[in-house]
Amino acid sequence: MVDFPVIYNSSERSFDALGLAILEEAQNIKIRQVINGDYTLSFAMPRGSEKWDVIKEEAIVVVFGQAFRIRTFDEVRDSTGKLISNIQCEHISYDLNDVKHLPDMSDIINVSPMQVFWDGFTNENGVQISGVLRGTAFTFTSEVSGTCDLFLSRCSPRAVLNEFINKLECEVVFDNFNITLVEKRGNANGVQFRVGKNVQTVKRKTDSSGLCTRLYPYGKDYLDITSVNANSLPYIDSPIAGVYDYMHEDFRDYPDITVPADLKLRALNEWSTEEKDGIDKPKVTYEVSLIELSKLGDDIPFEKFSLGDTVTVIDEGLNINVNARVMEYEYYPYEPNKSTVVLANFKENIGGVFAELLKVKNIVNEFTNNKGEVRDNYIESVHNTMNMRFNEALTKKTVVYDYANMWVDDMNNPTSAIALVNGMFALSNGKNADGTWNWRTIGDANGIIADSVVSNWVYAGKVTTSQLQAGTINTSLINLSSSNGNLKITSDNINIHGYALD
Repeated sequence: MVDFPVIYNSSERSFDALGLAILEEAQNIKIRQVINGDYTLSFAMPRGSEKWDVIKEEAIVVVFGQAFRIRTFDEVRDSTGKLISNIQCEHISYDLNDVKHLPDMSDIINVSPMQVFWDGFTNENGVQISGVLRGTAFTFTSEVSGTCDLFLSRCSPRAVLNEFINKLECEVVFDNFNITLVEKRGNANGVQFRVGKNVQTVKRKTDSSGLCTRLYPYGKDYLDITSVNANSLPYIDSPIAGVYDYMHEDFRDYPDITVPADLKLRALNEWSTEEKDGIDKPKVTYEVSLIELSKLGDDIPFEKFSLGDTVTVIDEGLNINVNARVMEYEYYPYEPNKSTVVLANFKENIGGVFAELLKVKNIVNEFTNNKGEVRDNYIESVHNTMNMRFNEALTKKTVVYDYANMWVDDMNNPTSAIALVNGMFALSNGKNADGTWNWRTIGDANGIIADSVVSNWVYAGKVTTSQLQAGTINTSLINLSSSNGNLKITSDNINIHGYALD
């Protein structure tokens, strides 16, 4: 293996030859890899290098047998006056973001990763669809069992891959153009990170911002666990919830689960065990800078570790002696004394931050069908859950008033007000000619009446209105009626079930 980066044409698919050039002048060569997340390369080159002409966007750089595509580079003058270019590259697997556009992957039911990416499958209309990666430079294998329902459109193969990773809670291994899904990557080879041996610094970070001790699980079509749970409750509580001074509530979506008992079992697996920390414990990570002894010589191969491996961290001064996985790995391939790893005893799907983005996206996917129509059971589920949470909140210290309350924006010259009286609330942003408030929105237990509602989205099972103006209305049924028997529709072009009306 060459001891320097090698650069190839952007169209190269085999990296056995020497390529366009060997980049002996490359400096600060760093690879960063995160489980299910980032896989990048960065390095610097002197702007005056005779090899500079081969540094082009989209060219491929191979380091330690892995291919990275040049995405960006800039030019700066360093403190000595030399012109240096900082070059940023992405692993060749990032080509999955744009190797093929998939306009419709919606309402594909009960498919495995192998079917979607390689073997092919039949969609709901009986049409045979070939594997997504067939005909590309990529190959695909999977060691993961299980199937998923897909509700995606206008997406890339990487988006589909992330969907499987999230729903099947698995991990992906990229080896150039070869992609493998595994239950869990890495091994436990007994490698120790110990202060005084190979560790230079240790930083322990504790984060309780995502703590959850009361979990509301939801399955497909907002299935809940009330039918199989004690007292018909829609949530489960952690066995260690009493450690904290109040309940930390959250929800999880498991959109492929259709049986309440399976949903409850899956939710119970979120709690901590002796093998892993769950959502009911603060997340503890260890950032360790170390010397990679295995790269100093062939006589100590037992010190070698990789992304996903479980290692032991020992620092007597900080009272640390824990087993944790290598979740992030930042290393300088040709400099063994500059590596950094982030260790944890929990797993973040899709490289951490993507998990929350997927949660939000899945909410939209699950409460609407592929036509964008709101599912009725979503409205009912939200109502039931919010009703439960609100009643629980009222068990805390509450003040009950038997007289009216009003809040205004300015006591001396009020221009807007909110009022609560007799089980009703009202809002106003102005007064009538006689000085009384013009209540534009009034609500009670029977509903809300308002002369104006401004919203980007309105989710409703039923809409009754005297006037309706909208750019697009998506619904499974429009029922038009008039109390006086007159119905008037005015439009330049009306089409109902394929029949044009003049």
